Formats: sequence, C-alpha cells, structure tokens
Amino acid sequence: MTTNERVAEQAWWDKPRDADAASNLDQAELTTIRDGSGAIEDGVSDERCSNELFDEGSDFEDESRVVATDLQADELVGGAIDQAKLRLRDLGDRYPFSLDGSRLSHTASDNHWAYTFCLLASLANEFDSQQKRRLRACFEVLTRDVSKVYWGSTANSFRCGHPWDIYAAKHFRKTKAVFEYLHGLVGDKYDWKWGPLEELPEDPSYQRSKDLGVDVVTWRPWQDDRGGQHYLLVQCATTERGVLSKADDIKRTRLEEYMRMPCAGFAKAIATPSCILNPTAIRELSRRAGLVFERSRIVKVVHSAEWGSEQRESQEKCIELTQQIMPGLTA
Repeated sequence: MTTNERVAEQAWWDKPRDADAASNLDQAELTTIRDGSGAIEDGVSDERCSNELFDEGSDFEDESRVVATDLQADELVGGAIDQAKLRLRDLGDRYPFSLDGSRLSHTASDNHWAYTFCLLASLANEFDSQQKRRLRACFEVLTRDVSKVYWGSTANSFRCGHPWDIYAAKHFRKTKAVFEYLHGLVGDKYDWKWGPLEELPEDPSYQRSKDLGVDVVTWRPWQDDRGGQHYLLVQCATTERGVLSKADDIKRTRLEEYMRMPCAGFAKAIATPSCILNPTAIRELSRRAGLVFERSRIVKVVHSAEWGSEQRESQEKCIELTQQIMPGLTA
C-alpha cells in the first residue's frame, strides 16, 4: 500500500467527510419521511451539526466566523446532496426518495420496507430505550436472513446476539444455553460444543460473556454426519461509530475459551444499517471485519430473486416495528 493510499484510508476514519455527509442525509431522509418532502439542509441544521460548525469557527472574529460557518454549512449540504446522488445511482428505484436540487421527496411503498427500516435502525439512538433495543434486535433478525440468502440456497442461519428475550427462537438467559442450542441446530458432534477452559466458569454471567461478540452464525451443511462445515460469523453494529469499535470483536481465541470451534474454520462479517458507499471505507472495513453488509447491499439482497417466503419473518417484524415507531407510514 502506498503512503497516499494509507493517508486516504486514515482520512475516512479520522476526519470522515463522507461519513458525516451520509449521516446528515439520513437525518434529512427521516424528516422527509415524516413530512412527505424536505430540504437536505434540514439534515445539517440540528443541534449536533450546529455545535460542530460553531466550534470549528470559534477562532474567527464574529463576522468572519459567520461567513466561515456559512461556507462550512454549504459544504455539508453539498456533501449530503452528493451522497443522495450516489444512493440514487446505486439503488435506482429501490431508493425511496427522489432528488430535485436540494429537496427530497419520499415515495411510500411496501417495496421500500428494507431501506426504511435500515434508516431507522441507523438512527436508533434518537428513539426511546425500548424502541432502540428492538431496532437493534430486529436488525439482527434481518441480518440473519440476508446472510443466509447471500450464503446460498442450502444455507442455515441462527441469531445468537443479545438481547435474547426478543426476536429469538426461544427465550435464552445464559450464553451457554444460546450456543448449546446452536450446537444442536448445526447437528455436528464437534462444532460449537460447549466446554469452557478449566479456569473459566461453566455457565458464565452476562457481564463476563454476553454473546461473545457473535450476533449471527450462518453455515452450509454437508447433508451428512462427517462434519467439516464452514461458517460465517456476523457482528452487527447499528451506528457508524459502532462499526469502527466492533470491527475486531469476533476473535477465535475468545470463542475457544468457551467452546470447541469448527475445525474447517470460519469467515467473518460485519453488518450495519448505515449506508457506506465510500470504496476506501469498505475495503478498510473488510480487511478488519471480513464481509461487509451495509444498507445498500442489504436492500439489494432483499430485492433479489433469491429472497423468498422463508424470509417472511424478518420482513414482517421489520415492517411492524417501523410502523410502531412511525405510525401511519407504509414501510
């Protein structure tokens, strides 16, 4: 990797102009959904962005500061418009908004449920604690089905992410119970067999282990009892900053402390409802976290020919939750 390439990658994470523009566009899209139409300026006029601009211009005299802040605001609006154009180009009619200058219009349609849900999930911190909890859990259900479809027609998939009391096959209370259930689903006498190291507790507390960094496990069974199956382990992160902090969460050494891991190994992935269309960011994130399922890719899988009736559960849950949070909205 050249020095220029390394600097470009660091620029995305350390001063993420595209990430800020994408976040501002998300805010504008949310406002547009609520009102039917809206200006992209709405996405950069909230208190968070205003404080950011004020701080950056605080070294100027009053008049100069106003001019500098206006220029920065124009740059943020321009960046958000560029992101809207990228989403339109990438998703086409799967993008539920149209762009006219700096104004967005929303098209309410059942076909857009996946994009709308991912938008809400990426803004989960703006909702109350119960809604935020359900958005994150439901996003894991959606990720379970998206990874299954992506992995192939014979794949199986299981959500093991905490919290386990909602959107789960059964109500688990312990990490041990979750992975023992997975062991039974896999049907391999070795893979995911629970057995902590001698110095560790047999049934660890939530504070100690939680979900061991794994939210979804997807696998392709061989349809025999000889083992050697391959797995995709997925970590979910609903916020942009969460993606960065969770990129390295899945560690074989940590998992092996509590169970016998698959002898054939596994691939890693990270899933986020955020829309990441910056190629440099995707490549860097892929190096750290494996496959990247972000909003655009998730929507494309949902709209693919392979998405079928088996995935009805996640679709219904996401639509129902979207309508609970935003009554009257067609997801």
